[in-house]
Amino acid sequence: RDALEDHLDNNGHAVLGTVEGINTITLEDVKAFAKQHYTTGNLAVGINGGVTDAVTASLAYSQRWNRDKRTWQTAEAGYELRTSAEGLGSDLDYTRHLGRARYEFTNRHNTIIAEVFGGGITGQAPLFERFTLGDSATLRGWNKFELAPIGGNRVLHQSLEYRFHGAALFLDAGSVWD
Repeated sequence: RDALEDHLDNNGHAVLGTVEGINTITLEDVKAFAKQHYTTGNLAVGINGGVTDAVTASLAYSQRWNRDKRTWQTAEAGYELRTSAEGLGSDLDYTRHLGRARYEFTNRHNTIIAEVFGGGITGQAPLFERFTLGDSATLRGWNKFELAPIGGNRVLHQSLEYRFHGAALFLDAGSVWD
């Protein structure tokens, strides 16, 4: 039974692959995988309504690979679009784009996380739609009101983090500008 459990993930599913198998992957294998798995059936698409003066749409992808009960990795990517226009009954005319990607690898008590996001706004967006950095998740240790008090129309942020038993060491870099 113990030998079998070493080949199952946290949900009891068989682990599909080995380190040796990863070393044999070719570019053609990656392209075939992407063609098979990056389909509309594997994507989450959301469109938000209810407010007549704005439209929000998002596209998200998330995948988790489990090597065993103690080791796994996840990859996530997403895109979000928010737009408002006079034709929708709004006083403002703008479009906000935001793209993000995140990779996480966990082995027992060790976790490595790499994240990046970037975005841009065209037109005249309200203050709550402008980008900010400097909080508990972005440019940690900085105050967003000291960096860019009213936010910006452009943003780029990246973060690399190592966690061990609840302690974290991180490196954040980013910028907000008009």
